[in-house]
Amino acid sequence: MDPTLAQPPRPNPAMFLPKPTLTVNLRSQQTESAEFAGLNRSATVSRTTLDATWLKPGLKQTQNLTFRVDRSSFDFAPPSPTALAGLPRAANPFEDATQVRFGATFITPQSKTRSRVLGFSLDSAASARGDFSRGVAAGLILGQRHVARPGLTWTYGVAVRSQIADNDFLLIPAVGVDWQAQKDLRVLFQGQELRATKTLSKSWSLASVTGFDVRRAWRLSDRAAVSEGVVRETSFTTGLELGYTHKNTTAALAAGWQFGRQFQLDDRSGRSVQTIDAGSALMLGLRLSRRL
Repeated sequence: MDPTLAQPPRPNPAMFLPKPTLTVNLRSQQTESAEFAGLNRSATVSRTTLDATWLKPGLKQTQNLTFRVDRSSFDFAPPSPTALAGLPRAANPFEDATQVRFGATFITPQSKTRSRVLGFSLDSAASARGDFSRGVAAGLILGQRHVARPGLTWTYGVAVRSQIADNDFLLIPAVGVDWQAQKDLRVLFQGQELRATKTLSKSWSLASVTGFDVRRAWRLSDRAAVSEGVVRETSFTTGLELGYTHKNTTAALAAGWQFGRQFQLDDRSGRSVQTIDAGSALMLGLRLSRRL
């Protein structure tokens, strides 16, 4: 008998690959009223984000494509008589802004435990009356992913990013961790967020979330207090998120504290005009997610 006929057929590795998925997220977040030092005014900040992520696993390469639209709105209280602070009085000196971003990440295996990571992003951000063509920024990520052991994966590398109205590039360490610490506890550090999620039951989960935003910027219109200027925002957030999942849909409520908030106003050429510190404030949020 032919010995090859006695051997069981080899399984096709492609049969065990997860299917491509499309995940759609809708987030709404509001930071309660806080004082903006230098403006002598308080404001409530609302943000709505819609993003879609396409993940396609592969033997030779895993592809991750992301498209995101982010809307920021500022509700300022009426200015006081002493609110000039060197700037013209305006109903909203930051203007309501929209950011559109496209990103792609490609993960190519090099061995059983290591993969090469290559990613890029392109986004444009401006106020409703601003010039989106002058609010363009791009980024590039080069790194390595290492599976240290089952349940623990490290990603490390470097990210280079351009800035609106600034010839200097940002050089940022790119570090990520995905750790299944326990059967019901997962720790994930990705992008600008550290999340520790505790599974409470089949449907319920509770997450501790800490995030930082140091790259948000948008171009102002020619009618702004700083005509055609640029706003650069930095903030930190920490809080808890309670989530409920049914099949492929998740709804989550979040509450936390936003601090270290700073807004830098630059002129159209990128020269600093004023730095404004905003007070810490309560943050409330809602997230809806659907995996298709």
